[in-house]
Amino acid sequence: MKNILIVLLTASLLFCFYSLAKAEAPSVVAEYVSSVNDTVLPNEFLVGNKIVIPDEDIVRLYFKDVPIMIHIAEAESGFDCSIKNPGSSAKGCFQILDSTWIDYKCIGGVLNTIDNIKCARIIYNRSGTVPWNESKGTWGKYL
Repeated sequence: MKNILIVLLTASLLFCFYSLAKAEAPSVVAEYVSSVNDTVLPNEFLVGNKIVIPDEDIVRLYFKDVPIMIHIAEAESGFDCSIKNPGSSAKGCFQILDSTWIDYKCIGGVLNTIDNIKCARIIYNRSGTVPWNESKGTWGKYL
């Protein structure tokens, strides 16, 4: 139980620290060099001496207060924040169109996990779930 709490606390801290930095790779949400040798973390959070948090976990942390957005990200991209739609300009976890990115004055890179998630929050705060109505057949049952 103690190890689980350490992992959750570490993940929360990583999110805060990482929000200040840019992602080096879109599929990696947060990266932190561990200086605590006795901390036991699940293997999926470790790459060498670096702690790595998957995109899905960061979406769940960021939108824990708006669960429908978690379902939207799952429907739009399967939580793959590096995905591009071959038939449109939609990109990232929330499949944000280039024109939508510009209209909502989002900053950073649409394929940067944190930037995409922050932009989705801006869009949601202004327009609710309407911009994602195309995939409502998948996530609408969670409203």
